[in-house]
This record gives sequence, structure tokens and C-alpha cells, in this order.
Amino acid sequence: MSEEKYMEIAGNIIRKNLKVKPNERVLLVTDKFGQAFARAFFDACQKMGIDGVMLMMPLTRTDGAEPSLSVAKAMEGADVIVALTKYTLTHGKATKRALERGSRVLSIPNLTERIFLSKAMEGSPDMVFVTERISELLSGGISLSLTTKRGTEISCDLGGWSRLGGADTGEIDAPGILANLPAGESIISPVEGSLRGKIVVDASISGGIGKLKEDVILEIDKGRLISVKGGVEASTLRKILEDSDENASHVAEIAFGINPFAEVIGNIIIDEKTVGTAHIGIGNSQMLGGSVYSDVHIDSVFYGPRVKVDDHLIMEDSKFFTGPAPWESLEFNGYLPEQTGLFAVKGEYEIDSNNFLFKKWRDVMGRTFITRVGTQSASRFGARIVDALKGKPANTQDLPTICNLDKALAGRIIAMLIRYELVKKAA
Repeated sequence: MSEEKYMEIAGNIIRKNLKVKPNERVLLVTDKFGQAFARAFFDACQKMGIDGVMLMMPLTRTDGAEPSLSVAKAMEGADVIVALTKYTLTHGKATKRALERGSRVLSIPNLTERIFLSKAMEGSPDMVFVTERISELLSGGISLSLTTKRGTEISCDLGGWSRLGGADTGEIDAPGILANLPAGESIISPVEGSLRGKIVVDASISGGIGKLKEDVILEIDKGRLISVKGGVEASTLRKILEDSDENASHVAEIAFGINPFAEVIGNIIIDEKTVGTAHIGIGNSQMLGGSVYSDVHIDSVFYGPRVKVDDHLIMEDSKFFTGPAPWESLEFNGYLPEQTGLFAVKGEYEIDSNNFLFKKWRDVMGRTFITRVGTQSASRFGARIVDALKGKPANTQDLPTICNLDKALAGRIIAMLIRYELVKKAA
């Protein structure tokens, strides 16, 4: 492929995905594997009059390992970072520090011409909507269960808005955003120590392992990988984890592919975005909303997940179900507060001109969301209660009268608002 074509694609990413401004500094981090693509980005920056610097680094040991100290230091001063390396820099401390300082980071590890030229790099509008919606459902969920016909059966705790998910949509246009290309992935880090069960990995594994020739069986208990069974590929995975730190066995992530143009080819950057797959990340969870640091992050991709959040089906047979969940409806009968309790507003919210209530939150990828709270009717009732509580706490016995609501309905709406973490018991 010509250098001009590479530069054209890189220029489109700079304009459309990264939306780089003329006064921003772009750092291109690469190694001997990705330098041809980094050169295309560098040339595109030059052509567009953008301040771009290309920095070469040694190959790291595996996915999730830290870059050299000089690269880590350079990352702290850049507005935009594009990492075009053999192994992903997404999960390291250097990336975390850069994001906290306001950089936005695009990581495209193990990039090949086949992927660079594929339609998966562009995604689709439907992909963006589904990715965001599944992220909302994961963020609002308390528990998750997943099975496959090949024998996978796992469950874990999600946290219910205390453990936020992430939507990798390919939109990297504001400070603090982290993303991949190809995009199209909904992510959450399970509550530490909660994931348990067995996973039959039948698609691919990162860390240089690639597309699988035989299944790798992962057994997990209390959020830790306790057994890796299989053939040569299983042995390679065990060796990677054994050569890492004590947290390498920690289950860091569960995620779902949503890119309609992605396919499993043995390259994790596109494999994990493939519709009809899920993957488990092992190792570092700090970049995904968890609390555990490791010097490795390995993803294992498998086909055919059937997924429930709080017993609500969100995925089956490669199809996503984006309609209202039970906790978003007027019929929600979760925690009903004591009638004598004082309640107050918690968290950020908006009420629009149609009197719909929206929760404002930032996902683990750094993107800001404004999510409508419940169905239309539930949202409007929720707005009444939040509006009544915004000045000072109120007793739930008084809220039905204050908000002109039936007592039972007011109780259900308060329960929903508690679930969204917009209302809490006053101290």
C-alpha cells in the first residue's frame, strides 16, 4: 500500500476521531513493529500544520507492560497521544498519568495493513448507540451472569452505578478520553473478588498468542484465575502470567464486541470488537475502573455469550437488547425506603425542558454521559422528587404530598433514584 494512502487514513483519524486542534501537541509513540503507521500519522500532522513528534521505544515484554521512562515522561506533556506499538500501552501507569493530566490517548497495538484498511476502523452510527447503551446497562447492573453453549458459565458482581462501565466508540475528542481503533466495545471491571466459574476460550488470546487452535479452559474463583487448561497455547498463557507479578491472575475486565465490521483473525485489537464475542481481561484493572495494578493485561476472547444483567437479558445469539431494564421502569420494586427516612439528592443531574431527569456521569474511558433516568414516565416522576429534594432533605412520608404522587408510586420512584445513586439517605 502506498505511503499516500496510509497518510490519508491517518489524516482522517486525526480530523474525525481525535479532532486535533492546530495548537495541540501530538505525540506518536511507536516501536519497530508500528513505525510505518506512526510515520503516516507524523506526515499527516506535518501536512495539516499540527505539532507532531514521533518517539521510538523498545518492544515491551507483553500487553500491559510499561513503556520506557523517557516515553512515560514525554507522554505527560502531550495533548494527544497515539500509541502504535506491538503490545498495548493502554493499561500502564504512564497512560493513567497522562489521562489524569488531561491528555487523550488513542492506542492501536499490533496494527497491520489488513486492519488499517478495514471498514472496522470506521465502525457505524448504530455501533456507537449500542456500545453506549450496553455500557449504561452494565453500569446500572448489580450482578451479571454469562453462559455459552461451549460450557462457559460465570457470574460476578457489578456494583450498581458504584462501578461504572465504559464505551469505546472511537470518539476521542475531549481531555482524559482513552480509546482504541477499531472501536466498538462495552466494558466493565467486575467487583474485586466476585467473579467465579469456568470460561471456555475458543477464539483468541492476546499477549502474542493469537487465534486459537484448541480451546483454553480458564477456571476462576473469588476473582482470581486458579487454573489454565489446554494445550500449547494454554502453556504459553501460563508462562506469561507466571513471569508477571502476583496480581497477574486478577480478573480485571469483562467486555463485549459490538463492531459490525470486525472479525476474529488472531489480532486482539479487532478480535475483541467482533459482534458475537465476549472477552475476559486478566491482570491490571486500574484503567477500567478497578483497583488492582499489574504489569500485564491479557484478553481472552470467546464466542456465543448469553448475558444477563440482574436476570435481564442484554445479549444472545449475537444480538443486543437495548430496551428498558426492570430497574428503569415504574414497576421497579427494589429497595423500598423506610417511610420515616430522610432523603437527599446525591450526584449530578439535569432536568430538561420536557421535565425528563438525566444522570450525568463519566465512564471509565473518560467520556461524559447524560443518561435519562428510567422510561419517560419514570423520568418525569423522578424529576419531581429530585426537584423537591434539591433544597434540603425531606421525609419520605411527606414526598407524596409535596410531589403530588401516589404513596406507592413515590416509593417505587425513590427506589429507582436510589438505584441510580441520585438520592440517598440523609445523614
